[in-house]
Amino acid sequence: MNNRNYHISINNIDLLNTIKVNDKLLLFNNVLSIDNNKCCGQLYRWYYRQNRERIYIFILGLINDIELEILIFNMYDRKMSKYKLHNINIQSNETCFVIFNKLAILQLSLDKLKKTYKRDKLYVRKLLLLQNKIRDITKYRNDIL
Repeated sequence: MNNRNYHISINNIDLLNTIKVNDKLLLFNNVLSIDNNKCCGQLYRWYYRQNRERIYIFILGLINDIELEILIFNMYDRKMSKYKLHNINIQSNETCFVIFNKLAILQLSLDKLKKTYKRDKLYVRKLLLLQNKIRDITKYRNDIL
């Protein structure tokens, strides 16, 4: 992932971490936003083909990208990487620690999305899968740091 995409991914995680129950997400040009338009929001999301599945796939890709960045840093830190420090996005243990904390908060944000979509049992299960993936990534924090 190039540096620009990495920073967009981090900004997307930061935005996800500010979501509240009953907030809806929009996705344009790989940038998430919160739909604050309550009266016409449903029509707007339909017109621009914004749906839960698209958001789910995007969040899954976001988590996969961050996991890859963590693994690249881990390999670099253990001197097992072909990359040089200036070629990787996570460049210190402190930055990696911040990313792990953002992922931990993201789990709580996914709980809020589960409450928002509690009537859609399939989507709630998909969000639970995302939480499990984050849990799998964060449980190795002590090994990496």
